[in-house]
Amino acid sequence: MSARRGPVRIGLLDGGIAPDVPARVVARKRFTPVGGARPAGSDAFEGSRHGNEMARLLGRARAEIGIVSADVLGEGTPVAPEQVVAGLEWLAGQGVRLISMSLGLLADRPRLREAVASLAAEGIVLLASAPARGRPVFPAAYPEVVAVMGDARCHDPEYSHLGTPRAEFGASTLDSRGRPSGASFAVPRIAARLAERLAEGLTADLAVAALRRDATYHGPERIPGSVAAPAGARCGVGAP
Repeated sequence: MSARRGPVRIGLLDGGIAPDVPARVVARKRFTPVGGARPAGSDAFEGSRHGNEMARLLGRARAEIGIVSADVLGEGTPVAPEQVVAGLEWLAGQGVRLISMSLGLLADRPRLREAVASLAAEGIVLLASAPARGRPVFPAAYPEVVAVMGDARCHDPEYSHLGTPRAEFGASTLDSRGRPSGASFAVPRIAARLAERLAEGLTADLAVAALRRDATYHGPERIPGSVAAPAGARCGVGAP
């Protein structure tokens, strides 16, 4: 069964986006560390390097997209679980079809788990960054979330279908200017590819299946003497 064709709204749960970033931002709201939300004011429009970079990479999608920005990193401090939950709950009412989350929390939180399950039940695809090694992080570790990590094999527009317990997809960890960064920079690349599939009228499940099928690489990256991904592949933001 086909979903609707046409422009795709992407929820970006990250830092703020500056007005001079060439990305179509259709709505934005900033979330405070205590989980409250207030309309984005002038301070939120200053953007952050991380949020700006995520928006630039999303803007590479070969489809018409609109970015809905939930700014949870506006204070320049580690994101708190209540900010993530508040951002997700707000994005749920903004007509987004997928949500890109380049962040990871170290602990499972019931409210976060419930929010993720609720959005997934509505047919919204959620993507989040996963670390190459160490403890799992959330929301990437939830079964409803498409986990993404860095893959040194990939050069834009390549991506990989890893299909491992750690992550479903992999992509380049370079920023928009080609500078080495981390796993957080792989997430918007996969989100952009997924948005292209959704714009064609595919349902969420079919879009993810098409992404698996058409990946440049299949299976985990093989590194001599190690089963881990490269050191550059890491989560972008963490909080206990």
